[in-house]
Amino acid sequence: FTRQGGSEVAAETPLRILALADGETHPAVSVPCGEATLEFRSRPTAATGLAGVQEAVQSARREAEIVLGERLDEQGREMVVVDGRLNWQPKRKAMVIGLIKTIHKRYLDDEQAAVIATLRQRTRTPLFRIGRDRAVYSWYLRLTEGRAIDHAWAGVVRVETLETIGLEAAVKLADLTACHLPTFASDSMHDPRAPQNLYPIGGLEDQLRHSLGDPEWIRRHIEMHFAREIAAA
Repeated sequence: FTRQGGSEVAAETPLRILALADGETHPAVSVPCGEATLEFRSRPTAATGLAGVQEAVQSARREAEIVLGERLDEQGREMVVVDGRLNWQPKRKAMVIGLIKTIHKRYLDDEQAAVIATLRQRTRTPLFRIGRDRAVYSWYLRLTEGRAIDHAWAGVVRVETLETIGLEAAVKLADLTACHLPTFASDSMHDPRAPQNLYPIGGLEDQLRHSLGDPEWIRRHIEMHFAREIAAA
């Protein structure tokens, strides 16, 4: 999203992947689809079966996200919000954060984690460090107040930024996220993943689904392409 409240979509060719498991290889594929032609780049992986296919798709997606994040960083954007963990190193000490919407792993002991349930809207926990290949400072932030029937952590996200920006800058950034991110929290009437799926992310997903066209229609053309290829072999 932009400062004016609008949105931008990177105007570039969509990334289409031909995911291959079990070490298989294949040249790039061009699939006629109505008046358009869809170009698929081969993405092999040594992993096996369906898990290998998923790994190929996910690794390609991560690489594309890194390229886009680095570009936004180089453009000097005030803040770059990455959907998920930070997997790349900004080239400047920028305000780049990873937004983890679904909390699978606990990083705090029981006494420290108890603070999370007491958070009010637009408040956060103190920062804590997560050591990994690229160590980060992280904090929990409550986007919205939960309902009486919700889990105590409902409406809470985990946010992280790279340790390399320094503790003082990380604290300022954490305060900034507590102030602004809840403004973009989605509503359960419009998004079942609310409030963690921020409005700009949900809006972008809707726009991309519209731009991609009917998935079943595209699927039929892909199936016909490979059926013709097999018949001609």
